[in-house]
Amino acid sequence: MSDASSDLVGSPVSRSVGKFTALGALFGFGQATRQVAIVGSGPVSWSLAQQIAASPQSGIELVGLFDEPGSARGQRTQCVAEAIRGDLHTLLMLCRNRAIDVVYIPMPMQAEWQIRDLIEKLADASVAVHLVPDLTAFNLLCGQVKCLGGICTLSVFDTPMGGAGGYLKRAIDVVLSSAILVAVAIPMMLIAIGVRLSSPGPIIFKQRRGGLDGRETVVWKFRTMTVTEDGDTIVQARQDDPRVTRFGAFMRRTHLDELPQFFNVLQGRMSIVGPRPHAVAHNEIYRRLLPYYMLRHRVLPGIPGWAQVNGWSGETDRLDKMEKRVEHDLWYIRNWSPWLDLKIIVATVGRVVSGFVPARLRRRQAGDPPTAPSVLLLVENLPVPLDRRVWLEARSLRDRGYRVSVVCPRMYKHTKAFERLEGIDVFRFPLLFESNSLLGYAIEYGSALVSMLWYAMRVWAKSGIDVIHVANPPDLLVLVALPFKLFGARVIYDQHDLCPELYAAKGKSGRLTRALLLGFERLSYRIADAVIVPNNSYRAVALARGEKDSDSVFVVRNGPLRNALAPKRGVSLEPLVGYVGVMGDQDGVDVLIEAAARLKDRYPDLRYVLLGDGTGRAEFERYAKELGVADRVRFTGMVEEKRIAEKLAACRVCVVPDRVNGFTARSTMNKVMEYMALSKPIVQFDTPEGRYSAGAAALYAKRNDVADFTDRIAELLDDPERARTMGRQGRARFLRSLHWGQSVKALYAAYDRVLGADEAEPVPATPETTTGIAVGRALEHDTANPKGWKSATPQPRPARVGRRVEKPRVPAPSIHVQQRGNAAETATRLEGGYGGD
Repeated sequence: MSDASSDLVGSPVSRSVGKFTALGALFGFGQATRQVAIVGSGPVSWSLAQQIAASPQSGIELVGLFDEPGSARGQRTQCVAEAIRGDLHTLLMLCRNRAIDVVYIPMPMQAEWQIRDLIEKLADASVAVHLVPDLTAFNLLCGQVKCLGGICTLSVFDTPMGGAGGYLKRAIDVVLSSAILVAVAIPMMLIAIGVRLSSPGPIIFKQRRGGLDGRETVVWKFRTMTVTEDGDTIVQARQDDPRVTRFGAFMRRTHLDELPQFFNVLQGRMSIVGPRPHAVAHNEIYRRLLPYYMLRHRVLPGIPGWAQVNGWSGETDRLDKMEKRVEHDLWYIRNWSPWLDLKIIVATVGRVVSGFVPARLRRRQAGDPPTAPSVLLLVENLPVPLDRRVWLEARSLRDRGYRVSVVCPRMYKHTKAFERLEGIDVFRFPLLFESNSLLGYAIEYGSALVSMLWYAMRVWAKSGIDVIHVANPPDLLVLVALPFKLFGARVIYDQHDLCPELYAAKGKSGRLTRALLLGFERLSYRIADAVIVPNNSYRAVALARGEKDSDSVFVVRNGPLRNALAPKRGVSLEPLVGYVGVMGDQDGVDVLIEAAARLKDRYPDLRYVLLGDGTGRAEFERYAKELGVADRVRFTGMVEEKRIAEKLAACRVCVVPDRVNGFTARSTMNKVMEYMALSKPIVQFDTPEGRYSAGAAALYAKRNDVADFTDRIAELLDDPERARTMGRQGRARFLRSLHWGQSVKALYAAYDRVLGADEAEPVPATPETTTGIAVGRALEHDTANPKGWKSATPQPRPARVGRRVEKPRVPAPSIHVQQRGNAAETATRLEGGYGGD
């Protein structure tokens, strides 16, 4: 196809032609196949042929193009020439022989006599004839077919905001401007005082500007200059203009001087979003210099516009700058929708909050060389550096040269609103509310989203955002990323947890809530340019449930740094059992306490150290007292990564007491990698992911059988040599394939993909899990005692643990369970993965 005809397909002209002719009516009706001929070989004829070829379901079969020899020869490409079946005489013969059913005549409007002559000749054949007017000479603005009585007309210059669209836009304008004026009433009073004190003159500056249909309208602004020009000659404001007051410069930078224009919106003189109104004197100048300049007045002017959010604002000291502004304004009119208005409003809010145009747009307009990509990581349920996966990702991206910022909550000892850690900007917001109820979640997540959006806008305004990296849970965080994606930021969805499965693992049930969780997960997948998952179980979900392309999902396993956790040499092992992790209902800490009660008579000196915290910790401490083991179980609270090795150094056995369900079957817990790094033998319930990652480093208890779990702990305590051997095997496996140095390659590959790095080498994903996923699905509706603890000892059943279930922090493992062979051999044979805490 020629360049000219390529541009025509899908253009406003092409769409108008499609509506104007019977071709649009034929498409999609499933009629019997009709033979079609097209007269001419120009761009419109070829565009029409391409549309027929692209719609085989329309029941239309193109016989070919027919044209006189030498006609439009200069416009023909090789493809067009090959499509020509003959001249007009050949066309008439085929029509008379009933080899053609329909003839389309797309010819220039000036060819009236040729068209009339051809139609008279075709009247001798029983074929349908349709005229397709050639409108390529016109620059249509919202062109559309309308009927006046029985006469069809094609509008050349029109507005998209007539009818229902206009009423909707006006309703939005009235509601939003009223709400904004109420919200900014007090700030406007303070600004008025500032204007009055800054220099003599009126507070409100009124100027005649071009409004709807080019009519004059009066626009209000806070005065920012020492002059109030509104004559036939107006000097545009320039950079460092001496007429701008000191307070006026601040208002112009923050756009606060435009707040009175919301009164213009209520008056109907302006809209909230639209082309910026120019002074009447400037309109008279530019309408003579730029064709189609006055078409920007086919809609109400706005406070922000598409040109402004794309950097084409300020002084137009060169004509090409005004050309770009007009180009963007006309694009806005052609493509207007409420969604586009929302995009412009979001961008403008960011500029107002920042106090200046985002740096990335300034660099683009000025033609400055690009700087290092800016990355923003969002995490809601743990602060950094306590969220070890997010902190490892942030440091790794910093090491590669990215400018990295993190937004996270203020929790535990990390209470500073801002600090710069190891070259990374860390913003922390207060977590106002935590609860286990639906209302509590709504308050917690609602306040967190507002705070995260605020900090994200600050980062965006200061340095721009090239990649926004969203770490769930919750999947609601994509709502913070969405506005920035609309303006070019790439989104990486870092799926730490499968939230629907996690919801079920907490003993919850409710179709509506599960449907919402699946909906937000699907939205996260849809928005993401790349998905990071901790193992192949999660990858299989992303490919199936998320419908992601295989090359957009990257397995980034979750092991610690190679030497961050290392076994202490020369430390004598004590009768001590260790646990590290979150403490919520679904984390199985009650299983460990119950095992301690069962073993207290058999091992009088045995003690337990539990590292971590959570909303269920207080209830677990009470449960230990009820079972008479409070003196044996020590809760240390949240522990930094560097102190984990110190605390667990003397432990003989470490445990993963999480019950088996649809979530844990797909997940490998964070603690597993840490135990293996420290050369500790492990006891856990038998899950595909757990067996795959730990391999020979663990003993596996029967599913949710507390008695068997207890026996496995005793088995290792009674056989120290076996325990040491398992610990060494786990450490060797960790060093071989599970430390962060292996995972970071896939992280870099994900970023290379979304940023379009030419030198990026794809990191092949390991095979997708089969058996593990099947087991997980089977377990989803077969969880053991999901709403409480099933005690195997004759002890009174405690109340529910905690008021709120703590969310697992880190993602899950990678399972590749073979169909044949011993499961333990398979686990030691395959490379492992990591995730979920």
